[in-house]
Amino acid sequence: MTQQLIKHYGEPRLYEIWCEQNGMYGAASWLSRDFGYWVTPDVVRYLSYKFNWKRVITDLSLPVAQGIIQGTVDPSYYKHITISGLNEPAMEVIP
Repeated sequence: MTQQLIKHYGEPRLYEIWCEQNGMYGAASWLSRDFGYWVTPDVVRYLSYKFNWKRVITDLSLPVAQGIIQGTVDPSYYKHITISGLNEPAMEVIP
């Protein structure tokens, strides 16, 4: 499935879809509808790790952002996201 998606969309477009749909669950749902075959979130997760994708989260009210801000979630677990405006050394801010 990953090779079919890469061949059909290309890696740059898959990355855009992943960012626009807010991660693997939204992207898998969108791709399933658009591609016509069932795409699991694990396929999208694999692509994100394979290509080392990162996305910026600007909404600090999201549960993952709140967990990192409050210190209840280890930021190193979420290496695929950066939280814009967060000044923790473990999180990189992308302009």
